[in-house]
Amino acid sequence: MAKLKTAIAALGLASILSAAPAKANMFDTVPDYSYINNNPAYVETHQQETPSQAYAGVLEPSTEETQESIESPFTPRVDMLQMPDMQIPAREITVEDYLNENNIDFNSQFTTSWWEYPINLAGSYALNLVWHEFGHYLVANMLGAEDVEMHFFDERCGRSLGCVSYLALVCKDRLCRDVEWKVSPLQRTAIASAGVGFTTMGNVALTSLLKNDVLPDWMRSFTATTSLMMMADRHAYLWISAIKHWAGIDNPGSDFENIINTNFSSPAARDAAYGVLAVASAVELALRWEEVWYLVNTIIGKETEVPEGLGIMPGLYPYGSTLMLGASGEF
Repeated sequence: MAKLKTAIAALGLASILSAAPAKANMFDTVPDYSYINNNPAYVETHQQETPSQAYAGVLEPSTEETQESIESPFTPRVDMLQMPDMQIPAREITVEDYLNENNIDFNSQFTTSWWEYPINLAGSYALNLVWHEFGHYLVANMLGAEDVEMHFFDERCGRSLGCVSYLALVCKDRLCRDVEWKVSPLQRTAIASAGVGFTTMGNVALTSLLKNDVLPDWMRSFTATTSLMMMADRHAYLWISAIKHWAGIDNPGSDFENIINTNFSSPAARDAAYGVLAVASAVELALRWEEVWYLVNTIIGKETEVPEGLGIMPGLYPYGSTLMLGASGEF
């Protein structure tokens, strides 16, 4: 009997212990309806509903509520169309915004005006002509030539607009079959080469000024035009002389014709000399193509990348009690 009472007591205790977690779980699953008091719009809509009905409505919104696009039962829906008029300040449009909106590349716009081109061409040609002839004049005087004179628009220049004359020889008879040279072949070659030599140095110096950005903007287009014209001076002289020589056309007064005739006597040697110079000219232009393109873009006012390579800055340097013309940079 005692054992039976003990078993019944143990069974009762086990029932009590097993019922406690179940009761606790029951209270844990009770829905929390506190959000209803925190949402006035929801309370106004569902004030006649019991908590269980309201909770069910939250979990399963009605078709009408779905159509009204209620984002959440906890947040009142705000209709943007019923909001009061808002004053949106006008956005200030800058030049950059306008270019971007219209797909305009600022770097492709030309800043050189149309009327500047003829002025730049005329001024550059005149400066190139004077600088070319000044090279002949200066070297002739330095080498001791006699009666050195510079001429422009003179009949002694033939079809050229400018030339330099000096006493190269003296005729010993009336027919000038016997002459006395006043300058040596090397001196004649140096004087004839001085014109294109000076324009070549001018091209290098002006391009270096552009690359180093030491000139004001209003001078860049004219400087680039002059530099490109001085670069073309030597190549144009060479190709015109070579074509006329190969075509058998007389070309008196040409610098390259004087240089080649002074140093080569046979026609075959002269043909070969022109061929070598023409090939060298083509190779040089191919190697300097980036510089040519840079000058063209600068002429029309287009921003472009500065090419690498030759960059020389001319200048005057003190030498004793005088000044010496020199250059520094990358060679």
